[in-house]
Amino acid sequence: MSEAADFQKYHQPWPCKFCGRPASYVPLNMSTSGGVSVDIYFCHNCRAEYMLSFRKDGETISTSLYTEVNGETYRWTASFGFYQFQHIKHPGTPGLVKNEGISQIKGLFFNGNKGDIIPDITPENINEKLRTYLLFS
Repeated sequence: MSEAADFQKYHQPWPCKFCGRPASYVPLNMSTSGGVSVDIYFCHNCRAEYMLSFRKDGETISTSLYTEVNGETYRWTASFGFYQFQHIKHPGTPGLVKNEGISQIKGLFFNGNKGDIIPDITPENINEKLRTYLLFS
């Protein structure tokens, strides 16, 4: 397969698990600590980010939801058996600039599948849920 055909095969829009609309491929030069290349997709409608490894047949490495609370940006991420609630001091722009100044507020272990998000946290209720976490953090 040619490089262009390979790119097309692996960089088709990814369906958002929340709204079903295609999440756009937003290339950033990133790799995981193990040197595995990752591809990032972002659904602008839901503010959902999907980090995928196409070296492992499109395995979802993480699923994140972004939100604003009191003018600050926060991210809720599920990845490899761990949930993270993080504050992002300097939010990036999907596909252009990566997030900087990320600090963890809360981390929780879970027994779900890789990339699964807690079922009751959705783009519609994330602000309410995260405000509760902030209250008790």
